[in-house]
Amino acid sequence: MTVEVISRDVWGARRPNGDKNLSGAAAGVFVHHSVTTHLPEDATVEQECAEMRKLESIGYSRFGAFGQGISYNLVVFPSGRAYEGVSMHRRGAHTDGRNSVVRSICFAGNYQATEPSAAAVETAAQLLAHGKLAGWWTGLILGGHRDIKATSCPGNRVYLLPLEAMNARARALLGGAAPVGNPVVPAPSTATRSSYRVSGEYVQRGDYGPGVGDAQRELARLGFYQGELDDAAGPQTETAIRALQLAAGIARDGVWGDESRAAAAGVPDYPGVTVLGTRHTGRTEPYQQRLADRGWRITVDDWHGGGTDKVLKAFQAEKGLTVDGDGGPQTWTALYTRPL
Repeated sequence: MTVEVISRDVWGARRPNGDKNLSGAAAGVFVHHSVTTHLPEDATVEQECAEMRKLESIGYSRFGAFGQGISYNLVVFPSGRAYEGVSMHRRGAHTDGRNSVVRSICFAGNYQATEPSAAAVETAAQLLAHGKLAGWWTGLILGGHRDIKATSCPGNRVYLLPLEAMNARARALLGGAAPVGNPVVPAPSTATRSSYRVSGEYVQRGDYGPGVGDAQRELARLGFYQGELDDAAGPQTETAIRALQLAAGIARDGVWGDESRAAAAGVPDYPGVTVLGTRHTGRTEPYQQRLADRGWRITVDDWHGGGTDKVLKAFQAEKGLTVDGDGGPQTWTALYTRPL
């Protein structure tokens, strides 16, 4: 069974795709409602995409400091169309204390007094069955948000009857029942891939996509980034970009653009840290050789003794770096990017 889910790219996601990678199947699903604009069943894809961006902005305003964007895994609208929120392999911020072990389906709108559409309930059931077959989760609906927190979510009209109805329908689908097509004829759409930065021409905090991963790998190669290579630009990625920019003596705007990319491209792989007393590890010699190539009087012997320490401190002071005599990512990059 396959269910069409409209991707993050189409609706224009531009904030982090969760804060960390998850592995393995979830225990099941908790159900929510968004308490945002309740669109009619004949809403257009463009209207729904705008609501998805609104949900993302709400999630980012509440949990952006923790590396989060949109909170929910799947969002279902009254039209019966389903949208990807935070990806299944990424942790969102939806079900208090359980975000790593369950996933979430959110009904877009307010269901405290409004019945969910037949199309939305059918889509949710199909998603439940598909997710079990795909290995997203091992169970089905485990409960509503109110089962673990003092809240009205997911609204009385979803909670008091459709939760069990959706589980029953999902079991029937898993048993071979035929899926019911969306009874609402989808409105024509002109939605296309988002124009938000996801390709990597420029990368800044809040962006996601392969271009972010490319920047993270380059920053890791130079010793500035030690986080997950997760294609999501969070605080660690921004800090690493700024550290590279400081080392290279370029504008510290936290944006991975042409200047930052060009600076990194001219620097060999980071050899590791060298400190006073480091001897014959292969890490000190690259610093000594580069200093010698730049005209500093230094013995190239792969021993970080007093002479090497003195020269490193002099170079660091000259370039406005932290003067500690250690060879680290900033000193290494500065040796290849700063003018003589």
